[in-house]
Amino acid sequence: MLPAVGLITSLSILSCNNSSQSRRSTQNKVTDSAKIKDSINTEHMKDIESYRKEAADKISANDKIIADFKARVKNNKDQIKEDYDKTIADLEQRNKEMKKKMDDYKVDGKEMWETFKTQFSHGMDELGKAFTDLTKKK
Repeated sequence: MLPAVGLITSLSILSCNNSSQSRRSTQNKVTDSAKIKDSINTEHMKDIESYRKEAADKISANDKIIADFKARVKNNKDQIKEDYDKTIADLEQRNKEMKKKMDDYKVDGKEMWETFKTQFSHGMDELGKAFTDLTKKK
């Protein structure tokens, strides 16, 4: 009977060790998973902040183009000036709307960010083309 007790005790100890190792392994996996998730979230937030800065720079550049163009057309004939003023007002409004879109964006997951960024980039590209067309006319 004594050898059986020793065998049971040995199996119990091994079982506890395996259980403890299993728990440590599970905890390590959870910790590793959390680190990966934190890393992804950090990269995602860096991407958002970087893109916001890039967009703000483009919007500021557009504001400067608008101000410069207003100063240049100030002395044009009334009809020409009126046409340019309307175009400039439209571009100015679109630029403000793009700024508001960026300012109002709330972080809502990587997939939603990618969709927003694609749409926003398209809008900024269209606005950039409109500015290029305006400066070519003058």
